[in-house]
Amino acid sequence: MFVRIVLAADIGGTVLRAALVSEDGRVHARVALPSQPREGPAALVERLLVALGRVLEEAPPGARASVGAIVLAGPGPLSAASGELLDPIAPFDRRYDRLPLVHLVQERFALPCVLARDTVVAARGEASIGAARGSADFVYLTVSTGIGAAVVSGGRLIAGADGLAGELGHMPATEANVVCPCGALGHLEAIAGGYAIGRLATEMALAGRGDSLAQLVRQAPDHTLTAADVAAAANGGDPIAAAILGRAQRAIAAAVVGYVNAFNPTLLVVGGSIARAGGATYLAALENDVRLRAIPTAARRVSVVSASLGDDAGLAGAAAIARDCGYV
Repeated sequence: MFVRIVLAADIGGTVLRAALVSEDGRVHARVALPSQPREGPAALVERLLVALGRVLEEAPPGARASVGAIVLAGPGPLSAASGELLDPIAPFDRRYDRLPLVHLVQERFALPCVLARDTVVAARGEASIGAARGSADFVYLTVSTGIGAAVVSGGRLIAGADGLAGELGHMPATEANVVCPCGALGHLEAIAGGYAIGRLATEMALAGRGDSLAQLVRQAPDHTLTAADVAAAANGGDPIAAAILGRAQRAIAAAVVGYVNAFNPTLLVVGGSIARAGGATYLAALENDVRLRAIPTAARRVSVVSASLGDDAGLAGAAAIARDCGYV
């Protein structure tokens, strides 16, 4: 079957994005809604269906007629084979375990539907039209609400026995007493993910530590801080906020050195809202740690670069995913 346009959705912990994606990876007719996973699976699924429907409504008639598949970029872990979320990680909770996203979407739209991990979709996008174009060996890393990754070696995605390979945000970090959003102890995401940064800052602020943080938490409607709040406080000179971000940065840097040693990539492509906010300084710090601490041959080989697709990362790879499945 030949499909020219893919209907895509990226189900993030903060924002749910939907769009039409053409075969060349270009993104059209974007819709963005707050994902609000704490409201539960039924509300999230309804929001997803609304977003997909709105994209189709706003698309030109010719484009609507050319849509032949739906690709969902979901939060890992998940099962691409069964189309379900698995072992959900905060801000998703146990209510999302075995949520049959593919079945529910196909029931509404009667189109072939594929579920893939968001980082895998983003990596396919970066490989097709983004920063990793032409590279057969790269690691895609996103530092955002959570920390996720995908590893491509010899031109092939490393998937693992259950399709879970590349969950590099859940590699052990140095602070084993910190509870990760997945429920385990000491994972990288427990220290350096946006959700964890906001959670720690909230705890500090409610305990009266950090003048700017304490002021921000009082102003927040639900008395909960975000990583963006912490960055704003740090930029304003709050030492507690700066310490929280510094700890996260050091944990990411140590992890990146491990990825370079383990996978020997030519590129480390770094994306996500926290990495983007840090800009060139953030990337330079990571690259400096790689040069100092990685195996010399691997350190000389790799370049640390910014992901180029921004908020479209979880959408732009949808056409490539559909192609992999034989729909394009």
